[in-house]
Amino acid sequence: MAASHQSLGQVEQFNCNPKEGMPWLLLPISQRIQDFSANRSTTLIQQSTTPPLGPASPLILGTVPYQVGAPLLEGLDAHPGVELRQQVPTQLIRSLRAGELEGALVSSIEAFRRPGLLALNHLGIACDGEVASVRLFCRKAPQDVKSLALDDSSATSVALTRVLLKKRYGARIMEESRIPPTLQPDSIDADAVLMIGDFGVAAQSNRPFILDLGEEWARWKNLPFVFALWLFRCPEPRVREASEILMDCRMKAKQRATSDGTGGRICHDLDPRFLAGLEEFHNEAASLGLCEASIQPVWVGPPR
Repeated sequence: MAASHQSLGQVEQFNCNPKEGMPWLLLPISQRIQDFSANRSTTLIQQSTTPPLGPASPLILGTVPYQVGAPLLEGLDAHPGVELRQQVPTQLIRSLRAGELEGALVSSIEAFRRPGLLALNHLGIACDGEVASVRLFCRKAPQDVKSLALDDSSATSVALTRVLLKKRYGARIMEESRIPPTLQPDSIDADAVLMIGDFGVAAQSNRPFILDLGEEWARWKNLPFVFALWLFRCPEPRVREASEILMDCRMKAKQRATSDGTGGRICHDLDPRFLAGLEEFHNEAASLGLCEASIQPVWVGPPR
């Protein structure tokens, strides 16, 4: 798909249907998957230099290229105070760590891996039961899984897979491999194959055990699960500025009934029960050495 080099802070043409100007997240899943496969590592903002930070500088934010995040992003690409970039979750983590982003909608486990991060406690990508977009395709019963193939686009989904297999089912994983996203998990020679995002929704499989990881977590813990949070590496006033903008985007999405592509299974407004589920995941992941038990972000509440 042709790219259009635009001014700083504007999204490239990759985000739109070139014939109709349709936002990329509203295209059919099959078209988004085709575009995403061809552009998996592409940053969707064309920029020549990173602008100096200051009172008038735009917020440099990163988001995921999945429709599950659309109800958090309504109008964000057009906001004059934001320079927006889209990357897969694991690349967002690298960009945030490198200081290339001030904030990002990123895998929640990152909040417990790096000290000094600030996190919004009221917006995220979560579920309270079935999630539909994060699925594990198993050719054996979960307790018998020994080889695991991971789409590692999401650090949280990879960690949740390990937690569920090892701690819920007692599986002994002997072999792990990384794979690119695919719609045909049965073609992968592994006992279990993890797919996430639009690929997780659309993948087809005849394997006898297909686990929805949100549903598995809820059955085990009777708690919701938080897959992604807005995390920041910038001064708190900048975070509060971002919070106001992001809350405005969330309100617009509610007014316009923006779809998440999962039939409404995704929750985007967090409350104390979601944060309790997140802390339980923190504890379970830390017990396997997947994050640090002692690390917590600085939580920032909604605008008053």
